[in-house]
Amino acid sequence: MILISTGAMAQALPNSSIELFCAKRANAAGKALENLFVACVEAERSSLADLQSNWTDYSAPSRAQCLKNFSNRSLYSDLEACIEAADAVRAGSGK
Repeated sequence: MILISTGAMAQALPNSSIELFCAKRANAAGKALENLFVACVEAERSSLADLQSNWTDYSAPSRAQCLKNFSNRSLYSDLEACIEAADAVRAGSGK
């Protein structure tokens, strides 16, 4: 887990089991399991790497807002999309 200090409050990039989530997704699909699993894992690892390298660049309010809904059963790609959308809204509103 990566801990990043942002002023008075530290926010951490949460841990999620990529392989477990992708296995559940592939099993639910019922076909082309291996291809779906591999594609899912690659996409989630890419999103995790992006989050790790850009974590301090995202605004603390956007991270906090999106982390409220993140659990260890969530997708990193969803977290990344949420934070980027929240930052875009904040940038557009001048906050």
